[in-house]
Amino acid sequence: MPLTNMAYAQQFQSGDWEITSSTGERFSFSDADWNIAIETPVSVWPAQPSTYLVTPREDDDGPLYWRTNILAWGICADGVLRPITTDPHDDNNSWTVLHPDGRVETSRGDGYENIDDWLAIHRTSQSAA
Repeated sequence: MPLTNMAYAQQFQSGDWEITSSTGERFSFSDADWNIAIETPVSVWPAQPSTYLVTPREDDDGPLYWRTNILAWGICADGVLRPITTDPHDDNNSWTVLHPDGRVETSRGDGYENIDDWLAIHRTSQSAA
């Protein structure tokens, strides 16, 4: 069933979903299948070169980060913007992006002028934990 035909969606305590189409047909989905459906991009456009998904990590030499190329951006069926990467472990629900101009932005809307500012905040929050 195309999600554009969805008239109503209800989640049960079991986590399963029942979807009613615009024609009154009912469909059942597991929670996992529902998440796959709503996280599927409905519109995609290429990311600028040198756009990376970054993840902090600590090392003996100080704070560092992993980076993964962002190939594209997708607006998903649930209306959420998600980066599209080659990383199979990327959950796309909480992310941090290093833009080509050096700015860093998180999925929560936090913004930093550069990677060092972001790492400093991350280091501070980790030491407070």
